[in-house]
Amino acid sequence: MNENASSVFIGVQQSGPLTVDRDRAVEWLRAPSNLNGVPNSAILSTYVATDDIVGRTSENFLIDFPSGLGEAEASAFELPFEHLRAAKYDPHRDGELVSYVEYRTDTDSQNSSWWEPHRARPALRNRLVNAGDYLATAETTEHRVFRFLPAGTVPDKSLYAFPGVGLEGFGVLQSRFHENWCTYFAAPPAERTLANYFANDNYYTKADADRSGIWVGKGAERLGLSGTVDAKAFEAILCGELPNGERIGHQGQYHRAGTDLTFSLPKSWSLLALVGKDQRIIDAYRSAVVETLQWVEKNAAQYRIEKGGKERLHASDNLTVALFQHDTNRNQEPNLHFHAVVANMTQDKDGKRRALRNDNPAQRLSAALPGEPSLAFPARSREALHG
Repeated sequence: MNENASSVFIGVQQSGPLTVDRDRAVEWLRAPSNLNGVPNSAILSTYVATDDIVGRTSENFLIDFPSGLGEAEASAFELPFEHLRAAKYDPHRDGELVSYVEYRTDTDSQNSSWWEPHRARPALRNRLVNAGDYLATAETTEHRVFRFLPAGTVPDKSLYAFPGVGLEGFGVLQSRFHENWCTYFAAPPAERTLANYFANDNYYTKADADRSGIWVGKGAERLGLSGTVDAKAFEAILCGELPNGERIGHQGQYHRAGTDLTFSLPKSWSLLALVGKDQRIIDAYRSAVVETLQWVEKNAAQYRIEKGGKERLHASDNLTVALFQHDTNRNQEPNLHFHAVVANMTQDKDGKRRALRNDNPAQRLSAALPGEPSLAFPARSREALHG
């Protein structure tokens, strides 16, 4: 509604290591004033993210240079400025560290003023100036939790901030009416990780409790994962945690869990297989799915390496996939389909495991498939079903 315009904002997007812990912030705050006569407190702000809303306060601080401040002026704040200039950054959270300054200045899509957040949200900051304490909630959580944040606190991009919303507004946002309204009009949370989805909802196995998933792919084989999918191992893999204790990316950073590729049998075949109890159809369709995944593994798996702010793509030959069979749709109607949960990891030619390039997989599959891409999987399915 027009009445609600400018009442809620997305928080600041860093795109860099602009947060520091309490000890580092205290060190800078206790330092003598800079050459410009201004203390570091002028460019340090309390910073909050999702964990601060739903759990304990992290006590992190944001290096918060004002938008439009020139590099020469920013350099006068020597300790924070030098900290950023020397920092390494993992832009794709795949364990590949690059120069933070080079990444921000050489990447066209990034704000080249690297001492600032990539998106500083000036409209939000202007609203917060005289708002006092304000209400905030995380974009994606299992339960909707609100928290009043102190004036001067800067919210992360994972938060929605409601400047000027008091207790009455909080009552409306927390009401059953508002909850039902959001449920009806809003789409499911796009950034909800598969790891939490599995842990909290057990979606992949609860529909067919008598049957668990199976591991597929050379990546799974190289990790020693075979046979039935164990729930704890599955969740760990989606969090980027390997069986040998290693981790994809860095501890404490967000890790994209993976991609769910769904393969659905036409309704007529589902009825023949499930109602008619024809196991041959199920086995043939599963074989077609596995064969398709092997083709994807061979032809479409990629990882990227960042050098000098430039992204280079490299082909991989291995995927780690958990394949789950479901017999019904969400309306509990017969619908044979498979969920191929492709974990966000692959092994490079040197044996190092990296994050899988899994953005827009459908488009890359279409580019990789010869001829008419939409016919490839159905054709293989027909071969399996009529073979």
